[in-house]
Parts: sequence; structure tokens; C-alpha cells
Amino acid sequence: MSDSPHSKPPTGSFRDSPFQFNNITSETLYCALFEFLQNSQPIVVWRYRDLEQKTEFDLMWYIMSVPNIAPTSEPFPKPTFMSSSFENFSFCAIYALIPDIEARGFTRSICLTVVTQKPEIIYSINSLYNDKLLNILDQARINAASLFKAEIDPHIEAITQYLKNTTIDENAKLHFQTKLEKLLEIRDNFTIETHSVKISKERCLKYATELINYDLRKIEFMIDLPVLQNQIFSILNILSLPTSVIATQLYMPSIATSVYVPNIEIPEGRGLLHLYKNNLLKNSLYSIMTGKTLIIVSSTPDNWKPLAYSLASLSPFRWKNDILQFNCPVKQTDCLSATIVVAQNIIGADSSYASVLNMDSLVFQGKQCPEKSCINKFQLSDKHNEGTFWLRLNYAIRNVKERFSRFTLIHLTRTPPNEEELNSLLQQSGFNQCDIPIFAFWTASSRNSERRPLIISVPQSQSQSLFSSPF
Repeated sequence: MSDSPHSKPPTGSFRDSPFQFNNITSETLYCALFEFLQNSQPIVVWRYRDLEQKTEFDLMWYIMSVPNIAPTSEPFPKPTFMSSSFENFSFCAIYALIPDIEARGFTRSICLTVVTQKPEIIYSINSLYNDKLLNILDQARINAASLFKAEIDPHIEAITQYLKNTTIDENAKLHFQTKLEKLLEIRDNFTIETHSVKISKERCLKYATELINYDLRKIEFMIDLPVLQNQIFSILNILSLPTSVIATQLYMPSIATSVYVPNIEIPEGRGLLHLYKNNLLKNSLYSIMTGKTLIIVSSTPDNWKPLAYSLASLSPFRWKNDILQFNCPVKQTDCLSATIVVAQNIIGADSSYASVLNMDSLVFQGKQCPEKSCINKFQLSDKHNEGTFWLRLNYAIRNVKERFSRFTLIHLTRTPPNEEELNSLLQQSGFNQCDIPIFAFWTASSRNSERRPLIISVPQSQSQSLFSSPF
């Protein structure tokens, strides 16, 4: 397979690296732009990362063979989005008909796809990023439509003069008359807001009167692919993070959680002590500290919003709009951008993507806090009031963060250790391998809070670690 004209894919295969703090990385992603050429077959216009050649070929045919654009009276309809699976891959695909005045039917079919072996990434795209991907392909449509609009009058004029001044057979004459009528109809009903572009009138005169153009312009030129690539990369960077919360929220350094003492604000029986006494606290903390959304469900959601604030304040990283409340049933897909959600009921709950804490039945659904996690080592007691309990818990979490900061500076600023070495170093520092999801979230959160570039992956041979000086 040849490299694309605009991007050379990184070296390496489409698989997970042996060990990384980031539990979802771009190495699990394959992204490509396909085009189904007229009178031919699909081709790869551009790709990010490699797939095995036969797998890529089969996947491309499968995706491009799906009926993608619903019937519509619009000559150039907006892109459509779908997600599905193929063999052991999950994928999403955004289909678009790109205007091209030289193409048969005046459109060309393209598809932007993201492919992964981790279904949770596609779930995240469906929940949070489908509009962004649709907008990218819609911008491609608009870019091409701008060129189409600039070329339509020269084409109409060229065809009109050709029919008037040239002797041709009846079949060819019917072809150009039909083409002219269609162009006039499109021009009179053109609704896409376009921008000004320069055109070649010589090219218009040349191709307006050809029965079929077998030398179409490269689609990447028509849609301004280099600009769109930057937008695609920004989403791929987001998908490399271990949680959607980091990607969709803004860091709020102004919140001084150390002075938040909730003993006055939370009624007895509705705070952290209530969770602790009912063996719900450690699982709730593990969910928050690993970046997984915690959904608090109750028939009286207003009663539990103070608890949500108390839990959120314990996180070393706070985000704008990190708490959402719904006084009605809500879909899980509407919750994934928040740290904590308080809702009357949850529709479509799936513990793979969020944790659910039911305060009516006192039941926790989600990833359980591992027994060897640092969270289980917190020295806590129910013999304190709510405020003192919060302060002790807050101190314990900050102590873990400071210890991990020292661990990072000492052990991860050199060439990253392999998995066995890292597990040994973690144990020597009082941590366990089961704490890695916590540190993955904190590392990525720290980079976001400092407005530093989001790292996708770093070759193991480089001297600087992926996690150098994160705090």
C-alpha cells in the first residue's frame, strides 16, 4: 500500500502496546478516508495508521457497500453517520456525496471511518463526537460545493454553445441536453452557503463537453483535505485519552477544594459517611478517580446533589460543568461528559462506560474497587462528623497524588520501564498494578489542565517518557 499524498502513517502495527498508562491510545485506532470511484472500485484516499492489507481491503469494501445516503430531493445532501462491526472490529462511518461538476451525476461518494478493536471507543464517538465528525465531512461537502458553484455558469455556457454550434449524433445531443437541464435546475435551487474560490475557465471549457471524464480531479484537492486532517487529528487525540471527561470539559484551577467542608451543607444520612457505612464509598471513589462517570440515581434527585458536590470536590482535578442533574429519566449517552450525574432514572445503563449508584436501594453497579488498590488503604472511621470525615478523606487522596507525583518524577522521566519493571516499582512505592487506571486518568488530566499538547504515543526508544513531569 502506498502512502497517502498528505500524511505518512506512523510506523507500527494496529494493536495495543504491551503496557501504557493510557488505557485507550491511538495505537488502537485506524482512521481512513475512502472514495468509491465511478466505473471502478473503492480506494484509500488517506489513512492514519496501518491495517493489514487484506483486512483493510475487505473492510473498505464492506463499509463502502453499505447504502449510506437516504433518498432525498437535495442534489447534495448532508453527510450521514452510522456505526457497526465487521469481524472483530468496531467502526463508525460518515458518508458524504461530494459535489463535482465533472463527475457522472455531479457527485462523488466518500466515507470517513474510524476503526478499532475496542468497542468503547466507538461508543464514545456515538455519544460525544458524532456531530464533530459529521461537521468535518460537511465542511468537505461545502468546500467542494464552493468549487461547483463557481464552475456551474462556465459549464452551462460551454454546453449551450456546444449544442448550438456543433453537429453531433442524437444520443450525444440528448445526453448534453439532459446535463444542461440538470445543471440549470441545480443552479436555480442551490442552497448551500459557499465561499469564493478561483477556477480555471479553460478546464471548464475542456470537460463540460466530454461525455465521461475519466480523469477526475483528486478528491483531496476538492475538499481541502490538509485542513480537514487537522480537525480529524484533534478528535483522534481526544479518543486517545482514558476518559471522555477530560476531552469534553474545561479545567477549573480556581476551585479551592481544600477549603470545602461539607458538614453544614449535607444533612445527616446523605453524605460521604452514609456511603462509607453502607460499603459504597470505595467503589464510588474508584469510579471518579479513574475518570469513569458516576451516575447517582434516586427517586428524589434533589436530595443527593450535595453528595455529588462532596464527591466531586475530592478529585484532584475539577472540570467545568462536572456535575449534571436531571429530574427525569435520562439516557446514559447524555451523561458521559460529566464527572458525576444525579438523575431520577438511567436508561440504557452499561457498567462498561459508567458506574451507577442507586441511593434508593443502596446498590452500586460498575467496576468494583480492587482489594489491593490504594483506596482500600485509606485510614477512615465513621466516628467523625461529615466535615471531619471529608477532610481526612481529602488528605488521603492528596497524599496519594503527591506520592504518585514523586514516583513519576523519579521513575518515568527516563526511558519508560517495561511492564514487569513498572509493576515492581509500583509495589516498592506502595502502589499496585490495579491503581494504573487511576494514574492514567490523572496523567492525562494534568496535561489537559496545563494546556500542554495531548500525547498520542511515544516510541519506547525515545529518552523522554510519555509521562515526563506531568504534575
